[in-house]
Amino acid sequence: MEVQGYKIEPKADLEGANLSDADIREAKLEGANLSDADIDGANLSGANFEGANLYRADLYRTNLERANLERANLERAKLYGANLSGANFEGANLSDADIREAKLEDAINLAYGNFHSTLIDPDNYLIMEKAFAEIGTTLDRKEQTLFMIIDEEVMREARELATNKLISEYII
Repeated sequence: MEVQGYKIEPKADLEGANLSDADIREAKLEGANLSDADIDGANLSGANFEGANLYRADLYRTNLERANLERANLERAKLYGANLSGANFEGANLSDADIREAKLEDAINLAYGNFHSTLIDPDNYLIMEKAFAEIGTTLDRKEQTLFMIIDEEVMREARELATNKLISEYII
């Protein structure tokens, strides 16, 4: 498949490619190099990025619903406002990435990704807290690999909300 002059296929070298607003649903990009690529606003729902390199990729408001991000490198990626609902994060590296305002509902294996120094908002903090609780751990116990960069006051409020929400779910 060719999109905007770029060949979309497994192991493709798309470093620095401009795929903004492209419609590449169900793309097969396993092991592809998309480092520094501009993919903002694209539709990549159901795409397979297993083992792909998306280092510093711009995925602002990109649709990655049900995407396979297993073992993908998203270090320093800009995923602000991206739709990551139902995406698979097993073994994905999102260290230093920005996932503020992203949609993480129904994400798969969220607690098995690397989120070290990831920018995150309070709503997604709650979703991640629940994902970690489901595997029998908490964000606090994983702080060696997970460090949220949020204003300290916001962090305290998010933890309090997460605790209260989890408690109320078990009571009801």
